[in-house]
Amino acid sequence: MDSSGGAGIARDIETLSFMGVRSCLPVTAVTVQTHDSVTDILHLQPGLVADQMRAAISRASRRSERGRGRDDRGGRER
Repeated sequence: MDSSGGAGIARDIETLSFMGVRSCLPVTAVTVQTHDSVTDILHLQPGLVADQMRAAISRASRRSERGRGRDDRGGRER
């Protein structure tokens, strides 16, 4: 978790969404930081990061299959 509030990740997701792209972003590390310095970093185990991505991709795939034939607003495509 970004101790500055996750604005970087949140903004990335918002920008991609605005462009019509769905995103899956894993958390790879937890930091202790201010705007001026980083005082500690805890890197997550690679297997946990991989599990996050598998779960997110699996959910996105199921959502995509259910949503086929619908536009971005949930309505039927014309």
